Amino acid sequence: MTVRVTTLKGADAGAYYVEALPTYYLDSGEPRGVWLGGGAGMLGLTGEVDDGHFRSLMAGMDPQGPDRQLGRAYDESSVRGFDVTCSAPKSVSVLWGLGDPDTAREVRAAHDAAVDAALGWLEREGCRSRRGVDGHEIVSVDGFVAAAFVHRSSRAGDPQLHTHVLVANLAHCEDGKWRALDGKALFW
Repeated sequence: MTVRVTTLKGADAGAYYVEALPTYYLDSGEPRGVWLGGGAGMLGLTGEVDDGHFRSLMAGMDPQGPDRQLGRAYDESSVRGFDVTCSAPKSVSVLWGLGDPDTAREVRAAHDAAVDAALGWLEREGCRSRRGVDGHEIVSVDGFVAAAFVHRSSRAGDPQLHTHVLVANLAHCEDGKWRALDGKALFW
């Protein structure tokens, strides 16, 4: 599996994921996204992704109380989140797409297990925040606030089993405050 992390920065980045590409993530005909991460539970986000909750989160707002800002307000240069894309190799995607139903189920289960393992490691090793002057103090957090979207094909339409995990740039810290993630830790 290949894992790629992309920064979602600035007002346009948030709009890209919730306005410019709503069909790619929310209405694509693919299975609904699911909430992941220890921080998602802190916000009451479980099960399937709700479109409104997803949009609120990407705007830096509390999905359960959309008039409550989580952490500092975003500006034009703010990092809104990270797209952690986990892609199966092309040969695996073709096997999954063209295989019999039993083979397809096994390949999908293996892909899901690989994504879970990668995200588990990333949440344990790369999920933290910073505080203090110039962010010198590392702060423990409760885990990612993330939404995972499994896709069967590339945007060009060829078989490409992959999962986008959109990690909000929000972390519930040990002192009870919501802060930005230490994004450098995500780029291992």
